[in-house]
Amino acid sequence: MEHGKSIDNKINIANAKHFWSYLLSIKTYIFTVLVCGLCCVGYVTIRYNYLFGLAFGLLPLGVCAALAGLQRPKVVFYALFTLNYFIMGIGRYSMGSSFPFGTLIDIIIGYMALVLIIQRIFFREYLKWKNLNNRFSLLSFVWLLYTFFQLFNPSSVTAAWASAFRGIAFYMFAVAVIAPIVINRFKDFTTIMFIWSVFTVLAVLKALIQKFVGFDFAESYWLFALGGKLTHIIDYGIRYFSFFTDAANFGAAMAMSMTVFSICALFVKWKLKVWFIFVSILAFYGMLISGTRAALAVPFVGYTILVFLSKKPKTIITFSCSILVLFVFLNYTHLGSGNVLVRRMRSALNANDPSMIVRYNNQAKLKVYMDDKPFGVGLGLGGVKALRYTPYSYVASIPTDSWYVMLWVETGIVGLVLNLLIMFYILGYGAYQVLFRLKNPLLRGLNIALIGGCSGMVVASYANEILGQFPNGIIIYTSMAMIFMSPIFDKELSETKELS
Repeated sequence: MEHGKSIDNKINIANAKHFWSYLLSIKTYIFTVLVCGLCCVGYVTIRYNYLFGLAFGLLPLGVCAALAGLQRPKVVFYALFTLNYFIMGIGRYSMGSSFPFGTLIDIIIGYMALVLIIQRIFFREYLKWKNLNNRFSLLSFVWLLYTFFQLFNPSSVTAAWASAFRGIAFYMFAVAVIAPIVINRFKDFTTIMFIWSVFTVLAVLKALIQKFVGFDFAESYWLFALGGKLTHIIDYGIRYFSFFTDAANFGAAMAMSMTVFSICALFVKWKLKVWFIFVSILAFYGMLISGTRAALAVPFVGYTILVFLSKKPKTIITFSCSILVLFVFLNYTHLGSGNVLVRRMRSALNANDPSMIVRYNNQAKLKVYMDDKPFGVGLGLGGVKALRYTPYSYVASIPTDSWYVMLWVETGIVGLVLNLLIMFYILGYGAYQVLFRLKNPLLRGLNIALIGGCSGMVVASYANEILGQFPNGIIIYTSMAMIFMSPIFDKELSETKELS
């Protein structure tokens, strides 16, 4: 027995030594990899800048996330939604870098397409491909085709077309195709809404830091070295922009968030109600400190949509009176004019405002030039951004200052009318579903919120080019995709209720 125990002990000792030697070899391997990785990160940081070093250091995490995305495609869409919200803020901290950070969105969309193809081949029952059979996908494809053929416009410049094509048409089509396939349950819809609300809070917090703490080095560089102060540090004060491209973009985004989440708060349960009210109040303050006058159109239009679609007498009376009182307060009184924020908002309703007169004059000049160009001058060649490609062209010397004026110049009256018809159809379809088809009250409420928010942004885009900018464009297109998915969500909720 003792001899047997001795043999067992020797075996155990040998196994232990083997285990520790194996562990040591793994430790050595991990240590070597880490040292080499740190050296590479250090080299990239020194050779380029700290942002590239950070990106390189996070590469292994990105690889793991990419592999995980193959199994859960909706996580990739959440990543796209997230990166879309912060991409311009990330780009601001890469001062001096020529890297086009917007292409990261293209990379994720391309990866998403690859994931969907793999899922289609190996896991055919996992995704809802039949959800692609909706009119939003079709309409976005029609718009994609029209803008694609702009490449053959006689005055088109390929580089300008490639730069503008993504924001004007490609992202709309990509979201219209991807979102219905992967965001195919009501739970996914509510997850997107909650993520959006969290991002809104983060955006306002960043603006509050700018206001009460000050601008950091990258923001100061953008303001004082790149000329941002010309439009953001003006007579009445500072326009805060958070991590957005500019204050106009930030203000419009906060106006949409305020409108959407305040309407959502009317329909959700009390825990979410408190959260959405909190988000709405923060977003309202963010809209105010942005100093963006056009943003005021978003809640006006959004709450008007609520009045027409809610079917609740109490809601109709409350919001009708609120809209009327606010309009009278801003347009027919001088109360609060001592406050610069109120004065700034009041000027949005003044048709004789100097900046509005300048815009009208610019549009009159463009009208004469565009009379014989029904298909426009080509994507990317409208407004001052065209100076990069056609510095001596007439339209490059005139700011467009509007999403629709920009579409008119670049795609012609034909493109402008086509785009407006698509937008009106999408919002009209949503209104029809709310009024006559959707049965679940929560789903109806969420749809009213999205229709109101999107309608407000469509109207506000007359004053600023906000529909094609990060993050507003993809947020609006995701909202439209969810509007067209609502009949499917309604059926899911109805079946769940019957089973419970």
